[in-house]
Amino acid sequence: VNKGYYCMIEAAMIYKWMMLAPFLGEIQRVYDDVVEYAKERVQGGKPIIQHSHIEVMLGEGVANIETLRAFTYRTAWETDQWEKSGGPPNLFWCMGYLYLFKKLGLRLSEIANEIYGGIGKSLDMPLEKFARRIFTWQAAGTPTAINAIKCSRAYNQTR
Repeated sequence: VNKGYYCMIEAAMIYKWMMLAPFLGEIQRVYDDVVEYAKERVQGGKPIIQHSHIEVMLGEGVANIETLRAFTYRTAWETDQWEKSGGPPNLFWCMGYLYLFKKLGLRLSEIANEIYGGIGKSLDMPLEKFARRIFTWQAAGTPTAINAIKCSRAYNQTR
């Protein structure tokens, strides 16, 4: 009684991550485009993908993508378990997904822009639309710091 608003907000927080899950494919596509560009772009007589600092950035990017992919699967599983049990939801997975998505998407945008030599956000580059969407998601909903606080609280409540 008189808790309808809070129930609605809780449900929105739990399922918000599902709106972002399809962007994992777009994140992978951006990474693949950057790798292709790094194979084709020659600097110093060899493709830039052979330069160690480019390899470091690509390694960080792919580790971040696989981290987000694993967290996506776990969040989906946790949401499914919560729905089946009918018990109280664990908001850690939902808030954690929002946090990781925002942080890792922004970092991939930065990595891609560096590899493109600073021109990645030009209108004719494949990164431009992705970067615009990532910056839009940064502003949408709660700030990443608030997501981190909610993650910490939810995680520590279940331990």
